Amino acid sequence: MKLSFKIPELSIDVSTLLFVAYLITAAMVYYGIGDSMGTIQLVISLVTIGIFFAHKKIIKTVPLLILTLFALVLLLFSGQISVRGFNAPIKHALKFVHMLYSFTAFIFIRYIAKESERRLYVISILFVTALSCFRSISLVISSGNVYAIRYAFKYGYETEVAGFNQIYAIPFYVVIVLFLLIYRENKKNIQTIFLFGVLAVYLYFIARTLLATALIMTMIGILFVYFFKALRDDKSVFLISVLFLGIIMFLVISLFPNHVMNLLIDWTENLNYVLKDRLLYVAGRILNVSSGRSYSYNRREELASYSLETFKNHPLLGVGYSEYGYGIIGCHQEWYDMLGVFGIIGSIIVFAIIIGLFVEVYRDMNSRAEKDLFFIISAMFFLLGFLNPCLFDPLLIAIFAVVPNLKFLISHVARDERWTIY
Repeated sequence: MKLSFKIPELSIDVSTLLFVAYLITAAMVYYGIGDSMGTIQLVISLVTIGIFFAHKKIIKTVPLLILTLFALVLLLFSGQISVRGFNAPIKHALKFVHMLYSFTAFIFIRYIAKESERRLYVISILFVTALSCFRSISLVISSGNVYAIRYAFKYGYETEVAGFNQIYAIPFYVVIVLFLLIYRENKKNIQTIFLFGVLAVYLYFIARTLLATALIMTMIGILFVYFFKALRDDKSVFLISVLFLGIIMFLVISLFPNHVMNLLIDWTENLNYVLKDRLLYVAGRILNVSSGRSYSYNRREELASYSLETFKNHPLLGVGYSEYGYGIIGCHQEWYDMLGVFGIIGSIIVFAIIIGLFVEVYRDMNSRAEKDLFFIISAMFFLLGFLNPCLFDPLLIAIFAVVPNLKFLISHVARDERWTIY
């Protein structure tokens, strides 16, 4: 008796392979595998652009592609391409790779990938980024102190905190989940419970990190969401109430700043020292009264001064990557660092390309809800750039690969109606 069997043929689309590579690479970057992943990301972007270059939308990546290649060439000729560490110039150059990678993913998912696969792609991205954010949070929570990050860098454990910036992507995902909750038609079902659960987990981890910037960005994002909801629903009474309360708060803060500051101190007397040291300092700066000097914010001002001083000494073209390093560039606040590295001429080009990407995505959206969400996310992004790094993977993926493609998780998106999720 002769046995015979037929091996089933596997038919894997090129776009599927590209996206699987995209996910694997993103996961490896999130989990601190190494800077070599940036090279793989660049290759994936170039292959995607090359294969689908005839597509009218993929051509939109060309200005960003040129900028990315310019930054890499600049790094290559700087003689510092082998330098590693938190302040290494390669980390700055790879930010453009991450941006190219994420914007290419936006066009790929929205226009090129098979329609039947787009929803799965967006869900996969959300899953991978959620895991990566939880990893970075776990270090802070397990240590019980945000300053563990500083010691980890000091004693050479950079791999353990390679994804520390991922914490600052969480406020953006909070806004996304909250927006889905508010703009949904079907309120009473399992999806609502799931979304509330995700939102609660995100908020819990943000509170546990005790990072003032993350807390402030979260509060700003939530306020933005409810403001747009009230504005779009034409709830004039609600808006008038908010305006009235805002005026009362402004008057109280203006007339009695020290009383307000003392109240905040009394309310937080029993809270963790790190929270009080950092968050109250922010409040003190806003109220223009003394609340003690926070190491974090003193440090932030010092790092910003490095980049601004370099910009003053090299105003036109900056220092590039040849002199990039600690004391020359702050390697912290994104927009100040850009001025120090590229000067006024280069920074104008960089900002023009970045703003162009946001405008391109915004114009491409059809529904009012989509545009509102993208506007909120964009405003938070540019604000974060004055406080912290903002050109990192999870955040850029949220902006370009998730928010513009949320419609593939939604069965109905009307110009003036709420969303209906599958």
